[in-house]
Amino acid sequence: KQYAHAGAGWPGGGGKTYTYDFGGRGFNFEDLGSGFSDFFEMFFGRRSDDRFSGFDSGFGPQFGRGTRTNMQKGQDMQSEISITLREAYSGTQRSIKLQKGGRTRTVNVKIPEGIKDSGKIRLAGEGAMSPAGGPGGDLYLVINIAPHNFFTRKGDDLYCEVPVTIKEAFYGAKIDIPTFSGKIMVKVPPKTQGGKTLRLKGKGMPKLRSSEFGDLYAKIKLILPEKLNSEQKKRFEEFARGYDENPRENIII
Repeated sequence: KQYAHAGAGWPGGGGKTYTYDFGGRGFNFEDLGSGFSDFFEMFFGRRSDDRFSGFDSGFGPQFGRGTRTNMQKGQDMQSEISITLREAYSGTQRSIKLQKGGRTRTVNVKIPEGIKDSGKIRLAGEGAMSPAGGPGGDLYLVINIAPHNFFTRKGDDLYCEVPVTIKEAFYGAKIDIPTFSGKIMVKVPPKTQGGKTLRLKGKGMPKLRSSEFGDLYAKIKLILPEKLNSEQKKRFEEFARGYDENPRENIII
């Protein structure tokens, strides 16, 4: 607080000492009497009992906060990049051309392994230029992963259907299943039914920014023989005559 002494000639004075505070939200001179109110209104065009709301904005930075100019950021922009599922598995790069300020330049963009469909890569400051001289906006690259002919991706896991012959399913077999890290041998147990799913732990997609992997789920798909010679047909007919099991008898609805 600061203090001022008002003499006898000061309106509303009389030799008294009055206190005024520049640290608060406004000024309150109501204790100085009506004479001071008239004096203030003569100079500033308003009465002192208005509580001087907004007083700081009319007297420059020494009485108020002043005016702060915010540098407007440029607009963010978005573009798309298409990659394959294998590229999403191993990671890849793309070269893109950027036009900014009348100039064209090429930027190499690293796409990390394990990135998901619709994932975004942010290039800071590569968006639109600021109209007020501020920082440029950001450029967001949206990743589109093309469908794969064998695998279906769900999160970090992969799913596929593996064709198995009747002989392999009945007697059991060791079969090769392709993965992005190479073929692996999988044991199919004897009397495996069609639709059974085998889980291959750690053979799915890499987890983004991690050393871990998802799993691969291989669904058994029984393949009936399409071409049989006369001898094979005869044996199959003999087998069919001796096989009278009804696989639907336990269905209850």
